[in-house]
Amino acid sequence: MLAAIARNIKSKITGNPYVAFTAGEITTLGTQINAYEDAHGAAKDVAYNVLNTTLKAYLIRIQAACDANTTGNKIVIVQSTGCIVQGVGGNHEQVFDGFPGVASGTIALIGPAAPQNAFHEWWISLDGTTWTRLEGSVNANTLVTGLTPGILMHFRHQIINSTGGTGMSDPIQRRAN
Repeated sequence: MLAAIARNIKSKITGNPYVAFTAGEITTLGTQINAYEDAHGAAKDVAYNVLNTTLKAYLIRIQAACDANTTGNKIVIVQSTGCIVQGVGGNHEQVFDGFPGVASGTIALIGPAAPQNAFHEWWISLDGTTWTRLEGSVNANTLVTGLTPGILMHFRHQIINSTGGTGMSDPIQRRAN
């Protein structure tokens, strides 16, 4: 999935009218995508980290272009680079989701926004039946570490506020890299 996202970004930043990337930067990104796709085992983790670091640096450049823009085209700039604007718009459902983390054996969990003084409760399961509570947080995200790469894990989430629990989310299934 990372390679597909990176390839989309590469195609969108080539000749982008809002954020200038050199031919060398675009070639480097393409080389890193290929290296990631061709790597196996521990080399895949290394290639992932290299590619992810480059993409993060490019995102910083895209953010800087948005910050410098005074015409109100910030969303256009972000979308023109193949990236997605999160949390912008009218009414839309906030959902619980998770993504493989940068480091091997990690999953980043993202919960819906909660009112002030609310608590996010996170749960994990190997089989989807027996659940173990993870350390909760006041943040709408957490990083789960120490997972076995490639093993399918189940996760749930609940917001606890002053009136009690808001109900457990539907489980999601994710694999750590």
